[in-house]
Amino acid sequence: MDGFFNSLLRVDLTNQTYRTEEISDQVLQTYLGGVKAWQLT
Repeated sequence: MDGFFNSLLRVDLTNQTYRTEEISDQVLQTYLGGVKAWQLT
């Protein structure tokens, strides 16, 4: 999916920590693009 680097930055402000997490292509297509993006409009 263009514009994404298959990663998520999760920030915990309470503990002042952060970590990166990998996001699968299936999750990106299902929730961040394709039909689901169309349904939000």
